[in-house]
Amino acid sequence: MKGLLSWQAAIVDVDFSVQCLKLRILNNLLILLSFNIVE
Repeated sequence: MKGLLSWQAAIVDVDFSVQCLKLRILNNLLILLSFNIVE
């Protein structure tokens, strides 16, 4: 049972990391777009 819980926690942790990565990529794209609009 304990192993299953840690397995689920690991999946949640990976999912959270992926969400953070997506947000970071979106932020970078928005920054690049705003720079392109300014120029």
